[in-house]
This record gives sequence, structure tokens and C-alpha cells, in this order.
Amino acid sequence: MTYYPDKWVVLEIKIDGKTFQKVLGSWYGGYLDGDSWRLSSVIVEKIDRGDHFEFLNESGSTYMCAKQSYGMSNFSGSIYRQLKELHDVEVVEMK
Repeated sequence: MTYYPDKWVVLEIKIDGKTFQKVLGSWYGGYLDGDSWRLSSVIVEKIDRGDHFEFLNESGSTYMCAKQSYGMSNFSGSIYRQLKELHDVEVVEMK
């Protein structure tokens, strides 16, 4: 499955002595459906395609993330804060 989030960040997560990275992607909803979010499985490869990053994940899914869309919406920011309360989670600066 390939995902194209409207907003995205990469999170570095540390659990039980292991460190891994995942994409936190969010999508804006319309009038009838609300915003949504998805946390990818573990990133196994990051490919810089110029105007976007392609993240290949353990599950076989791919996240196509436009560099201009890097960041969090208010909605995904609230998800990030909830994750941070539960685990050692930091946003990875993408260059």
C-alpha cells in the first residue's frame, strides 16, 4: 500500500532499549469526515527523491512524503503529545 499524507513527520521511538523510526502521517478530512492519522511500521529505507522522501516500511507499505508538507497539523500534534506521554518519542529533523 502506498500512502500520501497531507502532513508528516518522522518519529524516533525508544522502547525496551530498542530505537526505531516511523512516519506519523495525517490527512485533512472534509465536511462529512474528520481528519485522520496513521503511524507507519518501522522504516527500513529512506530515499530522497528531490521534492519528496519515499519511506519503505517493514510491513511493505510506502509513504510518499512531500518535503513541502513536512510538519504536523493540530490534529497530528495532539497524537504526537499522546505518544510522547507513553513512550520516549522525538521528532526527527528531516534534511
